[in-house]
Formats: sequence, structure tokens, C-alpha cells
Amino acid sequence: MLCLILISLKLVEIAENENATKPYKESLSKLPAILEKALEHREDIRKFAKHLAKENIVILTAEGISYSLAKEGALKIKETSYKNISAAILGEFMHGHVAVLNNKATLVFISVDKVSERAVSNLNKIKTDYNPVIAVIGISDNRIKPQYHLNVECENEIQQLFANVLILQLIALETALKLKRNVDHPKGLHKVVVDNTI
Repeated sequence: MLCLILISLKLVEIAENENATKPYKESLSKLPAILEKALEHREDIRKFAKHLAKENIVILTAEGISYSLAKEGALKIKETSYKNISAAILGEFMHGHVAVLNNKATLVFISVDKVSERAVSNLNKIKTDYNPVIAVIGISDNRIKPQYHLNVECENEIQQLFANVLILQLIALETALKLKRNVDHPKGLHKVVVDNTI
């Protein structure tokens, strides 16, 4: 992710000028501190993981660039906890897929930037119509009333991406541990998990 961001910033510099990317490049030097702050949320993450471990239906939603985080988060939780978790763009989720919330469910919304008016409206409609447990990872809005909110205050969306990724990785880890899964040897990942006993 960091390599892709650096390449993107370089392309902007080539197309425009170095000053266009300076604040973002300076903010990258603060990533270690941002990640440390994310680690400070470990206890809240454990509480949320304890909840997730009991749920049968979990949907990770997002809009914009955060959708890639939702897909990655769902994959990590799925491959370590063996839970059937899916990811969806929030707007598309409202067209039919939302029916899964007729059963007891948890909906997670991930955001690296200001939450759009449409997202606020959709999340509040979901809450009114289906009353799932709602969690927000990253930036929220005071019109959304989630039961769980995991966030690190960041200067920009690049820092927020890294904070959210770490929070999602920790959620996957803690959920798997709550379910007593072997996180060092998850089933189905033999080709990518290195056995360091060799």
C-alpha cells in the first residue's frame, strides 16, 4: 500500500509539481506514530472481536477508496476465523443485499474521509428498518450512532488508510483468537504461510 501511494505521489509531482504532494509526503513520516495510536485501541478492538465472534452475519461496507479496505478486512476475518463475512459498497448494498439484515446481523462501515450525506442517510435507514449492530471504523459523523466506533485521529486520508488497515487486521486476529483458531496456521493458506520450523 505504501509503495502504491509513493508511486501515486510521484505521478502527481510529474503531472503538476512537488509542492502539490509535500503535505502528504510529510505526513507519511508520522505513520509510525499513527500505527502506535491504532495499537492503543487494542482493548476496544478485543471487545468488538468478542461481539463479532458470536455473529453469523457480518457485512463490511464502505464507499469510495474505503471499499478496498472493506474487501481486504472481510477476507482477513474470513481466512483466519472461517466466518462467512462479505464486503459491499454501501450504495449497492441498499439494492437487495440489505435483505440479509432481516436476520440478526452486524454492519461495519469503513471510512477514510468525510462521510457523505448519502452514506449518513443509508446508515440511518438501515438502523431504522433493520436495527443491526452498527460499527464504524475510521471517520464517522455525529448523525450516525454506532454501537462501536474505532478510530485514530489523522491529518489526511492517507494516514487514515493505514490506521484503518491496522485496526481491521487486529479485528481479524482478535476474532480468530476468540474463536480459538490457529492464527499461525489458518486452514486453506498453506501455500502462503511460511513454516519457520524447517
